[in-house]
Amino acid sequence: MADYIANYEYHKIYCEHDKAMRAAFSGDTEKFIEAAKKLTEDRLNRETFAYHREGDIMQVIFFQIFAVRSDIEGMKAFAEVYQRFSDGGNPQSSSTTCLIADMIAACICGNDSIIEQAARDFGEHLTDVVIYFLMLSKKYDLMRKLIPEFNKNNPCRRISSDFSIFDSQRYIDIVISAAIHRDKEALTAFFDAGCRPNANYYCMLCPYLDAMDFLADTYYEYLGYDRPSFKELFGGDDDSDIMFMMYGILNCNGVDVFDRYAKEISLIKRISDDRLFLLKSGIKGENGAAFRRIISDELTIVFKSWGMTDDIFAFAETFDGNVKIDISQAGEIDSFHTVTIAELIKLLNMSIKPNKTDKLSDFVLFLLKQNSRPLTLKMISKELICAENFNAAVWFASENKLFNVLNTLY
Repeated sequence: MADYIANYEYHKIYCEHDKAMRAAFSGDTEKFIEAAKKLTEDRLNRETFAYHREGDIMQVIFFQIFAVRSDIEGMKAFAEVYQRFSDGGNPQSSSTTCLIADMIAACICGNDSIIEQAARDFGEHLTDVVIYFLMLSKKYDLMRKLIPEFNKNNPCRRISSDFSIFDSQRYIDIVISAAIHRDKEALTAFFDAGCRPNANYYCMLCPYLDAMDFLADTYYEYLGYDRPSFKELFGGDDDSDIMFMMYGILNCNGVDVFDRYAKEISLIKRISDDRLFLLKSGIKGENGAAFRRIISDELTIVFKSWGMTDDIFAFAETFDGNVKIDISQAGEIDSFHTVTIAELIKLLNMSIKPNKTDKLSDFVLFLLKQNSRPLTLKMISKELICAENFNAAVWFASENKLFNVLNTLY
């Protein structure tokens, strides 16, 4: 996710939608008005109005819920809150509207056979909405029955057989709704159907730390294991996930809560390049001093691509030049065409030794093409050119008439 702050804002809005939906479904008009007004006020002040999908479909669903329940007060509340946003048209097709009405009516009436038929009809279009309605209706056995079927028929499985609907944001939202509202039976049904919560789930619960704990506790109780430590639960191999979590906790809850969780983790020593933007945002943010305390003074950034190279040297100054660059997994080097020989040498001074191999990486080939004696010497000292790939380096330099490189190698 490139825009992390927007991601958390999205989920805050989703949770307000969830509150309004649950209130409408249960017939609590007062809570519906409270949640819906907050949504519409947010809509006036935000560029986006997010839910599972466009906010307009939610108006259709709210309307159908009140209509099916013959809830006059609810209809009045709906009109009070949403009439300002009506453009006189309905963005949803009439067939979709009918399916929504059928599904809502089936759930409210409570007949399982009718619900299942409506779910199958509707599920061809919006499977996540079907499962959400079933969760609100506490039809957990039907959830267990239909989720594997929806997963099997998901178009994404044509691309990858490993795809699970629980990888998609829309289903993550539903699981998080269950966690926030302490619906243990729904969570168990999701686990039975193959849901395996990971950092993508937990990071969205940063504004709701009690719910984050509830999801983790429920999941590991389901597995029959003791819940692991905070570090083990959210940390990845290179600390990127734990940094993501801590960024969310800081921005959603403030320094005091952040410091409580910070005591439970080790200093972050290694992150991947795709989280460099997040790291910079955390350090430069309003609570940057607190965020900086969880980052090791000897940080290693694993570069797999070179999209951030323009900022490498400026970023290193933030850590008094102690940043290490792991280039062993580096691939594309297109952005290096503007970097000078002196800067490349400086970069190699920062980098750690890559894995030794008899093949020359794209990055090493790029460096050789600079045909620079000082740069070649630095490559030798950093073991980018070593016994294993020496012959390959000589052959490449000869083929490309890189005489400064050849003279340095010999």
